[in-house]
Amino acid sequence: MKNELMNDLETYAADAAAKLMVTDFGKLAEIGSLLLRAKAEGRTVFLMG
Repeated sequence: MKNELMNDLETYAADAAAKLMVTDFGKLAEIGSLLLRAKAEGRTVFLMG
């Protein structure tokens, strides 16, 4: 039971880490487009991550 729980936790952690490492290029393109539009309109944009 204890080993099964540890295996499940390790699998969950590995899956979560894999999802975090995937880059969403569509979202990055959308952000880039919004930044370019803001620059064209003379706005100041602060990025915080």
